Amino acid sequence: MVSTNPPIRDTSSVPIIADGSAMDKTDSRRDRAGCRRLPAGIVILLCLLSGGLLILCFPPYCQGWLAWVALVPWLRAVIRGRRVWTLLGTWLSGLVFFAGLMSWLRLFGPGVWGYFLILVLSAVESLAFAAAALAIRLAHPRGAWAMIIAAGCAWVTFEWARSLGAFGLSWGMLGLSQAPYPCVVRWASWFGVPGISFAIVVFNAAIVAALPGAGYRGRNRLRAVVIAAVLL
Repeated sequence: MVSTNPPIRDTSSVPIIADGSAMDKTDSRRDRAGCRRLPAGIVILLCLLSGGLLILCFPPYCQGWLAWVALVPWLRAVIRGRRVWTLLGTWLSGLVFFAGLMSWLRLFGPGVWGYFLILVLSAVESLAFAAAALAIRLAHPRGAWAMIIAAGCAWVTFEWARSLGAFGLSWGMLGLSQAPYPCVVRWASWFGVPGISFAIVVFNAAIVAALPGAGYRGRNRLRAVVIAAVLL
């Protein structure tokens, strides 16, 4: 006898949304974790917000404590936005940050040439931001641990990479923003400035992983909270 029951759909490989329902792979508005992607405008704004906060971490503002949360908006955009808008927003974030960091270079050129120099250097240095964002996006589907460690490693790697060559620039390393805080600076005797940068980025990434809507559940989110608490 031929069965008239409809075939059972295998949903074992289909991502599960927070409410427990299965997500259709054809729904491009959600990522692999089943979380709704952020609109392009929100992605750009979050990236620009991080760029502005990073400026405040360095002279003449010297609000280095902001570094411990400055990357949260950017990392949220990186794991929740579409790739094209994430990379564009990240590059713009770097452009804003480096333009603010190197604003004094306008003194080294007559008229618009000083500003042109700032724009060119900022545009080149911002490529390191975009490369770090791509590495973090690739690690995100592998879980919170992978995303957090990838964020720290990618940031430190590209901080080192952008200090090389003719356009090398070591200004703006996150670890340098902690100079006013002796309790953090003493870490440099063991791990150097890159170690402090790594800790700051990992802390930011752990906050993002622990927040609702990041696509991590259960133990993954708990581990993220533990990482943030240990670093704090």
